[in-house]
Amino acid sequence: MDALGRADDYFEGALGRGWGFFRRNRVGWLFRDYERQRAFHGRVRYRRSSLYRVSGISLSTADTATTPSLDDVTIGYNVYPANQTLASSVFDSGDSTNVVGGLSWTEDVSLPSGTYTALSVRASSSAVFLSTTDWYEFTSTTTDCSKASGIVSCSLFAIPAGMKDGSGDEWVQYRITESSNGVSTPTISDVALTYVVNAPPEIQNVTAAQQSDGTVLITYETRDPDTTSGTVTPRVCYSFVSVLHQRWG
Repeated sequence: MDALGRADDYFEGALGRGWGFFRRNRVGWLFRDYERQRAFHGRVRYRRSSLYRVSGISLSTADTATTPSLDDVTIGYNVYPANQTLASSVFDSGDSTNVVGGLSWTEDVSLPSGTYTALSVRASSSAVFLSTTDWYEFTSTTTDCSKASGIVSCSLFAIPAGMKDGSGDEWVQYRITESSNGVSTPTISDVALTYVVNAPPEIQNVTAAQQSDGTVLITYETRDPDTTSGTVTPRVCYSFVSVLHQRWG
């Protein structure tokens, strides 16, 4: 008994391709030649044999008293989709002044040949606006991103300015993208998206002393907990009388 088949990426193409023989092993039937490879990517069509007219199967016998029979035919295939995405749930950071501070994920130490991985991020002022906001894509080769032992890390410097300006970035979402050549597939795990809470500036050691010329010298120390650089512009209020409920100017 011989099994024949032909395959192509499209049904019309399968009709025009030559027939290939299957060979049998202990688990079933496999394409014997190049047609086997095509079967994994497209549609398979059986041929009607000129012997017993069984679709896809050629039956023959040298014993006229015995007729071979076939009850069931199953074609199995294994192929990975060319491109797939997975989006996270929407995350509310709790404050419109918060900013995206970085991201990281774990992927194959060496991606299989013909595959690709990426992590995209978007941020907006509300969940409604987030659904129409453009994605910004990161890979291990993005500027200010690095990869070590399969862990890809993107620092604050890799984040676009619009996501770290402290305005309208309260709602955040990420998306995983993986592409495959059909034979191999990449893997991604342990995605981490960090953000910076924009804490208010701090002030301490405030003193005020009147000088001999009548002026008042005010000293203080300030800092921004979110950064080691930048400036703080203070506003000084004063009162001419020592009354607890006196209005300050």
